[in-house]
Amino acid sequence: MSGQSVNGFRTPVKQPSRKVSLAVTVAGSLIFFALALQTAIAKTPTADEGMHLLRAQVLRQTDELSLQGQHTPLSHWLIGTFFFTEPTVADVEALPSWPILAPEHLVQEFLWKSETNVSRLLLIGRLPIIFAGMFLGAMLAHWARLKSGPFGQIIVTVLFAFSPNLLASTSLATTDLVAAATFIAALLTSWHFWRRPNLGRWIFVALAIGLAISAKLTGLIILPITLLLGYVDRQDQPWWRPGLMWCSMLLGAGLVVWAAYGFELGTVDSLPLPVPAATFVNNFVEVQQHIERGHFAYLFGQRSNEGWWIYFGVTYLLKTPVVTLVLLILTLVYLTLHRKWRQTVYFWLPALILFAGASYSRLNIGYRHILPIVPLVWLLISETTPFWRQQRVHTLLLSFVLVIYAIISLRQSPHFLAYFNELIGGSPKGYLYLGDSNIDWGQDLKLLADFSEDIPGDKLYVSYFGPSDPAYYSLEEPQFIGDNGQPVSFAPGNPAPGLYAISVNHLQGTTEIEPNLFDWFRRKEPVDNLGYSILIFEVSSDQTGNWIGQCLDPVAPIDEASAENLVGNEEVRHIYFNCRSNWVIPSGDNSGWYILPYDFDPAVISNSLIENLELVYADKPDFKLYYWDGSADIVDKLISQSGPIITASGKSVVAPAEVEDVVDFLGGLVNEPIWGSIWLTKKQAETPFSVLMHLYGDGDAPSVADGLGYQGIQWQNGDIFIQYHDFGVIQGEYLETGLYDYTTGKRLMFTEAVDSVRVYRPDDE
Repeated sequence: MSGQSVNGFRTPVKQPSRKVSLAVTVAGSLIFFALALQTAIAKTPTADEGMHLLRAQVLRQTDELSLQGQHTPLSHWLIGTFFFTEPTVADVEALPSWPILAPEHLVQEFLWKSETNVSRLLLIGRLPIIFAGMFLGAMLAHWARLKSGPFGQIIVTVLFAFSPNLLASTSLATTDLVAAATFIAALLTSWHFWRRPNLGRWIFVALAIGLAISAKLTGLIILPITLLLGYVDRQDQPWWRPGLMWCSMLLGAGLVVWAAYGFELGTVDSLPLPVPAATFVNNFVEVQQHIERGHFAYLFGQRSNEGWWIYFGVTYLLKTPVVTLVLLILTLVYLTLHRKWRQTVYFWLPALILFAGASYSRLNIGYRHILPIVPLVWLLISETTPFWRQQRVHTLLLSFVLVIYAIISLRQSPHFLAYFNELIGGSPKGYLYLGDSNIDWGQDLKLLADFSEDIPGDKLYVSYFGPSDPAYYSLEEPQFIGDNGQPVSFAPGNPAPGLYAISVNHLQGTTEIEPNLFDWFRRKEPVDNLGYSILIFEVSSDQTGNWIGQCLDPVAPIDEASAENLVGNEEVRHIYFNCRSNWVIPSGDNSGWYILPYDFDPAVISNSLIENLELVYADKPDFKLYYWDGSADIVDKLISQSGPIITASGKSVVAPAEVEDVVDFLGGLVNEPIWGSIWLTKKQAETPFSVLMHLYGDGDAPSVADGLGYQGIQWQNGDIFIQYHDFGVIQGEYLETGLYDYTTGKRLMFTEAVDSVRVYRPDDE
């Protein structure tokens, strides 16, 4: 019975007919187009698109190449394909900044300070990229059919049609999709060529390699890849033949690149003669300088200008659909068991090289930099077709997971740029892990404008990251971050009540604004999000306080004016103390704030102390801001935890014990290896006092740590301070403590007619 069909589920599945696979491919392409078009219409210009649109118009009108920056012109030629249909597009040579070719000013003038209909021009610029994405899908379907048959073609088509990552780049007028499409074209034409070399296929390879290099500077990586694949693929050839054929292709590819640059002849630094496509060479040098300078990136709550070698591995795991990851794992097992690594080298080898190159550069900008890997993984997955056709139950299982894949993508639409998979809880949690073009590229200004219209009665504070002009989309709320990157009427450590719309990049602190400006909000859960790139926070009430205590280490972290701006309160008492040896609780049940060194943890004094402290803001690596709720319970708890207090003669002392008319002794503090004493001030003291801190153990000589971190000139009636010291490995029996004038050495007397008392451990009798 084991080899027989059970309800038909063990019956092998035949290959679909070419008509069926073609129909699926056409349907998939139309679905892809519809999803990409919907996204292109819904999203506002992203961070790079304004410059790309400008470059496209510059190429149409002039021969100027200096504005290419770190980009090659192929995508810009494509972006500008349909610009002739838009009558409002600005004349770049008539823009005020054209004579000095100032890129940022030109973008503003071209889009926002002219009569250009930005929405229409943006869609017209995005359309050619969508068509390029559809062309990529056709290439993938063709290659999958040749390698895996119609069934494999259908697998690749479904993965392509509903890919959130590919749809994200396809719907934008940028270079990333074109770079991926030309990269795959170069691999596909190379594969065809080495199957049966001839002149026609040689021309296609040279053309595709040239286009790949013209699409993005990183396209240069296709050169070593195609050379290596030539040797791997044709091991039956003489050792010199693949290399010679590859070198001959470079001549044709170079001609294509030169044509993309309008057959430019220009100068290059350190070379005396003009060279073809000089702008390409100069831009390549500029990219290398960018890599050396670094680029601020965000990963798992950390910011870095140097990047991480694990960045793209983590990014791929978090932003690739789980269905794709599972299918990829099964594919790796399948290829290993069936020893098909050699037959699939065109898929996995370029992916590994591209991934290694991106990781080595540490230019951690986003998933889009490894976009060509995405279709290569699909083609690799299609190689498992024999397994999925082996039994009908396998086919049904595959169909089920692909339906799940499609449903997840449809639910994500049109917010594909901010897609994150279920491993971290989906897109709403993406901002906790990655930033930049992985989630927030300024694409959701329309959503923000619509959101502001729906809450006319509420106060909305806006911090939007992106190139778009909010006024163009009728967003009237002013941003509360000024041109200098500093807040306007905003207390970062104690925001005023209202609704706050904050772009993810601003929240993470990877832009030009002060990096820790929104740390208060990082500690809160957003109440809503707009396209997952703009988070909405609600502040129901601000915190009140009467004082600010700063730790002198050896100076205060910030000046008084900055401290007041931080908490939004100018009528506060300022207190200064050395938190490394002292802690102050201002008089009464008053609430307030502590500003402490970033590396200091109040828990070292007592775990009970931190129960009434709330960490509300941190400016790494300088300081942390804590809010004290004003509760007196913590003082009572500290006093109740004090051990026995005894005089040298053995007489018990009941706290509070008066020490002349200056202070009251409230008890001891033992949190080994920390020992300390707790005091209540009665008035301001002009005398320079010091606290006696002698720890006695097994030996006769004590360990001495006298001092006072809260000077008497600041004292007010009712202040409580704790003087403490970390005695390290010393095993103390009791702490002798008291108060004395350190200029004269004269000790103050307790009411028990003694000048010091002994504090024992709480568990000592």
